[in-house]
Amino acid sequence: MVVPDRQPVAGEPREEFRDWQTVYERCLPAHSVDSGRAAEHYAPSMWSESNNYGFEHEQDYLRSIKKDDSYTFTYPFEYIAKNYGNDDYDIGTAEMVVRVQWTDTEAGYTVTYDVPEMDKIDPAEGNGDAASFYESDVYWRLVSDLDGMGIGVELRAF
Repeated sequence: MVVPDRQPVAGEPREEFRDWQTVYERCLPAHSVDSGRAAEHYAPSMWSESNNYGFEHEQDYLRSIKKDDSYTFTYPFEYIAKNYGNDDYDIGTAEMVVRVQWTDTEAGYTVTYDVPEMDKIDPAEGNGDAASFYESDVYWRLVSDLDGMGIGVELRAF
């Protein structure tokens, strides 16, 4: 995005965020669902006994706001292909396949992941295992994508 050569006006969103805010403001009402009980918005509130959305049990409420049964995401990440020492190294790129699956027993989405090319990632070069790549890099992108799809923390069992 090209940022114009002008000073921002106080209270005005920065240029690089202007399009994002417009999209967000337009999409937010579109994610509202009239269930006949109450409006369940893009970021639904947590269930409680006093605010139960017409459901006796939290699991029933969570099942009612669940999205699709499963999703598959592929995220590229970088690893150290060759470490020459003294902060000199070659970087490689691999992909992590992340599967997000609804489970009724947990009344939420669970996650599994796999790195098909894990055999080319050498721990001796300073790399971690698949779990370390997931935790340090991929997890945050996954959570952001799920949030953007309306799958908030209340629907995640991980």
